[in-house]
Amino acid sequence: MNAVAEIVSNAFQAHRSSESHLNASFIRQMIDNVVADKLPNQIVVRHEGNQEIKLEGLAHFKFASLLAKCQARDKDGNRLNVWLTGPAGTGKTTAAKFVAKALGLEFRYTGAIDTQYALTGFVDAHGKIVSTEFRKAYVEGGTFLFDEVDGSSPNATLAFNAALANGHACFPDGNFERHKDCLIIAAANTWGLGATHDYVGRNKLDAAFLDRFVFQDWPIDEALERATSGNTAWFERVVSVRRKVTAMGLKGIMITPRATYFGAALLAAGVEQSEVEISTLRKGMTDEQWRMVSC
Repeated sequence: MNAVAEIVSNAFQAHRSSESHLNASFIRQMIDNVVADKLPNQIVVRHEGNQEIKLEGLAHFKFASLLAKCQARDKDGNRLNVWLTGPAGTGKTTAAKFVAKALGLEFRYTGAIDTQYALTGFVDAHGKIVSTEFRKAYVEGGTFLFDEVDGSSPNATLAFNAALANGHACFPDGNFERHKDCLIIAAANTWGLGATHDYVGRNKLDAAFLDRFVFQDWPIDEALERATSGNTAWFERVVSVRRKVTAMGLKGIMITPRATYFGAALLAAGVEQSEVEISTLRKGMTDEQWRMVSC
């Protein structure tokens, strides 16, 4: 259950014995009253020696779960590898950055790859070693985000296997042990099982590769989306369309939180709402589909 659904459920339970009508305005009022409680604005992480790192700002309702997984270590003292999966626009990259900040680790990043050398590096024509962000995080420590991992070549990710599970990895200049503070997060829109109606460009990845991760789901958090939208009325319009798209089972059409944030920015810039809706919500819908979801 996402945070908004929980709020609505609680509102309904509190209102069951009342004779008043549970209408939309009442629910919106309930959300306004409790959203601050649902979205912590400070997270304190305690490290060895009682050192504290404080994160300020609203948090996704799954952030505490993600952070706990990222703090866990295996029997050899290495941090677990975390697969973070959720729809587009839900803030997976931002979450990884906040994890790095919470753990006091440098943040490094790469996108989908089609060759193993994008991870391991290589020796150029002049004999110079070309390093990578992954190698730096692996050897020196840090949070490494492997973003859009399910868009990568399955053959390229196989080179990742030993590094993920065995505590050492081969680079052009030798074999190196994994730094005890190397944290690897793989962000994806799928579970690595291949393309879907919404994410047609995703690959089916090797089962041995997937087995090296613990998994964390990252759904849309509508309470967070609402609180950070900058335009509550527009947020409600986006959510209305999103739920109708879902109810109709329209495949390949996504109404993500980006529609909320982009639309709010366009409205603030003076763009007419009808044009904003075409730009951020309608996308490739037919006239009939748009009529059904926009009413």
